[in-house]
Order: sequence, then C-alpha cells, then structure tokens
Amino acid sequence: MSGFRAGTLVVGFFAVACAPALSGFQPAHVPAVGHVQAELGADVSVSLGSVNSIVRASETLDHAAAQRMLTDDEKRAILAGGANLGLDPPAVIPHFGVAYSPLEHWELGLRFAASGWRVGVRRQLLEQLDSGVDFTVGVGFGRAIFDPPIHSVLETLTVNDFSRWALDFPVTLGQHGSWYRWWAGPRLLYSHTAQTMTLSLPLDNRTVTGSMSGHALYVGGYAGLVFGYRTIFLGPEFTVAKLFGSANVQALGGAMDLDIDSVVVYPALALMGEF
Repeated sequence: MSGFRAGTLVVGFFAVACAPALSGFQPAHVPAVGHVQAELGADVSVSLGSVNSIVRASETLDHAAAQRMLTDDEKRAILAGGANLGLDPPAVIPHFGVAYSPLEHWELGLRFAASGWRVGVRRQLLEQLDSGVDFTVGVGFGRAIFDPPIHSVLETLTVNDFSRWALDFPVTLGQHGSWYRWWAGPRLLYSHTAQTMTLSLPLDNRTVTGSMSGHALYVGGYAGLVFGYRTIFLGPEFTVAKLFGSANVQALGGAMDLDIDSVVVYPALALMGEF
C-alpha cells in the first residue's frame, strides 16, 4: 500500500465520521412504563466495493493536480470521489442514545451520533414471559448535522453544503435476563444525500463547482450480545449489509451517473443501561 493510500485510510476512518449509522444497540424488549434504556458506544463502517476504487482513482488525480493541469474528465473524476465519500464514507461513529417508555409496550427513542440525530418509535409485539422471546418493530427518522470533512481525504475538494436524511425500520427478536441481552434481526435503511462541492486546483486559477444527489439502500442483518448485571451491560453488535446506491454528479456543463454498490461491514461496541 502506498504512503498516501495508507494515510487516507487513517484519515478516512477518523475524520470522515458521518456515514449512516447502522447500529441500533436496542434489545428486543422495550423498557417498563416510566423507565429508560440508554447506550453509549462507537461503530466502525467499512465499505467493500466500487466506493473504494472510485475514491482511490480520485486520490491519484488529487495528488497529480499539484504536478500538472487536469482535464475536465479528470476534474469530474475527483468530484465523483467526493460524491462517494459523501454518500458512504469509511468512518468511526461515536453515538449516544436514550429510549423512554411512556405507555406499555411502546418506546420513544432519541439518538445523537457523528452521523447526525435520529428519532424513533418501537412497539413490542411479543414478550419473553409469554412467548419465550421478545419481538419488537419500529421506525426511525434521522438527519445529518455535520458536513463531511472530505477535504481531509481529497485536498482539492471542499464541501459547501451537505444534507442527508435517512429512514430505517428496526425489527428485533431476542431474549434478556439479569446478566445478558441478545438480539438479532434484518437491517433496512434508506438514505438520501445531496451536497455541493468546490474543486480548487493549485495550477488552475479557475474553481469548479459541482453538485451531487444520491440515494443508498442498505439491506442486511445484525446481531448483538451484551453481558452485565441488572442495569449495566457491555458488548458488541455486528451488522453486514448490501448497499444499493447511485448518485448523479453535475459539473462542468455535464452529468455523471455513478453506481455505488458495495458490501458494508459494520462492527460496533457499546455500554448499555436500563433504569
């Protein structure tokens, strides 16, 4: 691996921390009426697929811009890398969430993360005491609150405006006891992203402005297991999802359509509590 690619890998994980949050860290049961469940942790998002190849090509051109003038096609290629990083970047995502039960079998949740905020509601349909397992379904809506620092990866590119909203549908099956929680289910999340970018090349006095609009559908599964006692638990959650994504980039009087399909591997770790 070349030096700049290794450096980009590090920057990508620790600076571009705004990928959609796929973890949930919610057990399959909702808290008792008037009680709260909370979690504090961090996720790692790794994409395997076309995202990496497009970003690597953009990095090469980003470094070449210091040595020579770039063609319009090469400028568009850098913008394509910025579109990929905006839609599904590698990331470390810290998060904190809290859920409250105002009514029996119902839960309202709020979560803040580097990827943005999320509000959600869940309904418990099966209880372990009666059915042997807990089973909960819900829906969540989130929005990004930070611009991705794409300039940390592609030095010639700056994000001027960024927005993303996401809709997810948590379905969770599991069991719980005084010393453990386990849960699993399908993962389904849809997000829509838009951003404008400015390309500033060191050997070119003219800046280039581009815009991107894209969507991503994550389809996969997740499972979590934590151990503790009574109110405090610690453990991992692991998600694997197929990303079906596309983006349209407008720049230099033309348009590019990008397919951003990949497999997302998503390990996470959190401290959970129920009070």
